[in-house]
Amino acid sequence: MVSVEKISKSKAEWKKLFTPEQYKVTTEKGTEAPFTCTFDEIKEPGVFSCVRCGTDLFANTVKFHSGTGWPSY
Repeated sequence: MVSVEKISKSKAEWKKLFTPEQYKVTTEKGTEAPFTCTFDEIKEPGVFSCVRCGTDLFANTVKFHSGTGWPSY
């Protein structure tokens, strides 16, 4: 478990930093359409990190195909 200091930015500031899709997912609780996430195609070793705070989230080695249209960890 890692504690991360809260990052306080206005919605306008976050909007400037992200693509429209990133903003929708990270700020408005949206999601990508199923079967469109490019993370599913990444096969090389690595770690997925939070786009907002940079915290490591998942190792690529624990990713699996759940059949839901999104990569699962």
